[in-house]
Amino acid sequence: MNITTIEEALNIPGTSLRCQLVLDEVQPVLLQLMDEFKNKYANAAPELLNYHVHTYEASLRTTMHDARNPKYANKKQDSQSGL
Repeated sequence: MNITTIEEALNIPGTSLRCQLVLDEVQPVLLQLMDEFKNKYANAAPELLNYHVHTYEASLRTTMHDARNPKYANKKQDSQSGL
């Protein structure tokens, strides 16, 4: 994935689709980068292997589902989540 793909995902105006793409396309790449960083520097700083990268996956999923739910859709349609 290149930066253009990430920029395109983040510029999608629809909240639901943007959150879905961030979850499916962007988050795995960022987690992989962090894992590679931890593994690369684990010899110099072994404590890195004890760290866990926390994402805002739960927030993105909630916003995505709310945007699809007619009860909440009007409030979440133009959300900035996933940016």
